[in-house]
Amino acid sequence: MKNEKDIIKTVSKMYVMATGNSDYEPLARFILTKHYGLETFFLNKECDYSSGLNLDSVKIFSDNMDSVIQAINGEL
Repeated sequence: MKNEKDIIKTVSKMYVMATGNSDYEPLARFILTKHYGLETFFLNKECDYSSGLNLDSVKIFSDNMDSVIQAINGEL
């Protein structure tokens, strides 16, 4: 990881791979850009891009995305 764009790209791709639906990648990127503290939430060590991604945080994001998509679809 080098910057916030790398985090956004990686986490959104991980979400797409987990769900198998690339239709939601733009929504994931938007939510990551606007609503998450990327350097504090997704990195193993705050503001240390070389520390790698915290996979628990990626899982939390994926669960939240599932809830957002359900709400959009009127399923909640």
